[in-house]
Amino acid sequence: MKLLLLLLLLPLFALHAQEPPELKAATAQHARGVALAQEHHLDRISGYKDSYSVELNRLEKLAQARGDLDGVLALRSERERMDRSLTADEMKALPKAGRASRIRFDQTVAKSLAKEQTEIASLNKTYAATLEGLQARLTRAGNIESALKAYKKGDRQNLSMRGIAQGLSDQDIADVAAYYAQQK
Repeated sequence: MKLLLLLLLLPLFALHAQEPPELKAATAQHARGVALAQEHHLDRISGYKDSYSVELNRLEKLAQARGDLDGVLALRSERERMDRSLTADEMKALPKAGRASRIRFDQTVAKSLAKEQTEIASLNKTYAATLEGLQARLTRAGNIESALKAYKKGDRQNLSMRGIAQGLSDQDIADVAAYYAQQK
């Protein structure tokens, strides 16, 4: 029964195993690209925080010169809150110039995050295309036996196919591969 089910489902899935070196290289390249995009985002944020700290120092000196103790304290507290969003009350407690600076800082951080997400989406699209190309090439090569073994071992991820492949013996896998080899 499982063999019959496999014969019916096999054409519905792209079954052909990726050659490990090519798959590993594509996966490693994707992971490096994602890590680099994340690193660039963190570097940009670090620079934005440095600039924002300089701006807060400038605003604090101005508040001191005006004798605005509440403004000075609010600006000092703001340095400790750069890593999170402000509550409405915290934003309201900032002097007007401090609020404007915080809004610009938040917008700049949001743009950097959007840029990171766009870069990662592009990397994901390229990675998916690479995997589809590998899959198509291997599909043309008729490597069904390796594909089923990869599903059985867990190297390929598809719950339906893994469940089916795990129930097959090595001889069943060889028989299915031979059947599809005759279909060309």
